[in-house]
Amino acid sequence: MSPAKDSFSVGLKMRKRGNIRKIMHPVIEHILERKQKRVPTNDGRKIALVLHGGLMTGIRGAGAMIALEELGLSRVFDVIYSVSAGLGNASYFITEQAVLGTSVYYDDLSGNKFINFWRPWKIADVDQVIHAVKDIKSLDVEKIWESKTKLFVRLLNPKAHRAEYLEIHSFPSKMYYTLLRAAIYIQYAVPGSVKINGRSYMDGEFTLRDGLEHDRSAVESDATDILIIYNRRNQLREEIRENGRVCIIAPDSAWNLSRFETRTDVLKQAAIQTGTLVKKVFGDNNPIHLDYHGRY
Repeated sequence: MSPAKDSFSVGLKMRKRGNIRKIMHPVIEHILERKQKRVPTNDGRKIALVLHGGLMTGIRGAGAMIALEELGLSRVFDVIYSVSAGLGNASYFITEQAVLGTSVYYDDLSGNKFINFWRPWKIADVDQVIHAVKDIKSLDVEKIWESKTKLFVRLLNPKAHRAEYLEIHSFPSKMYYTLLRAAIYIQYAVPGSVKINGRSYMDGEFTLRDGLEHDRSAVESDATDILIIYNRRNQLREEIRENGRVCIIAPDSAWNLSRFETRTDVLKQAAIQTGTLVKKVFGDNNPIHLDYHGRY
């Protein structure tokens, strides 16, 4: 069965809660067993989270992080594989600032603040993203380094013509914004590349093939449980199928969202849709909340 037909129907098992029987994927079961815990848990499992990019569709992944945070699951993943906007989403998730991180999209990157086709020499203003994350919606960077969750970012090394995974904790925390800049240095939308330890890097998810290889990196790892969250429906590929080890969450095919969407109300709706979907998969029918005032 293709994951595009039914993202949650393969490898499911029954979970009983009171008198209500709910169908729940075993990966979801295993994640919930760690609720309010933190890695390492020594439960014999290695649980991985896979996050994608996609320019402004990254707000869907951000909404998903709000859901996981509200469910008490911010510290349960052994490893996170991120690419592009997925690095920022993962960072705000690990630091338990997911609502704040989501607001960056609709507050600080909306309108022509980030994407501007009338600025062909720099269609995507990466400096605006860094400014927002560092100075406006300040990410607690040190908390990432305190976390025991391994955080990988997939970057393209254009000179070597290959993608490489860098683990955040192998760098000093002062390097974080350089790593984030490289992750969102989008081919053809931003000139040049970013130097890290003498090598040039840029966004590691430019094509659908890149996304597929990103998923494969997790699937071919030693993770016992893998949760993949997509930001765009076309990121679903036949080569990556659900089974008892892999659970996929993808936006509904009827939810339209352009990678270049900059309207605040549309971006907010996309975050709420995806976040609420994620909570539903985990057995919670309540919507996520975007209000970050007074929370941080």
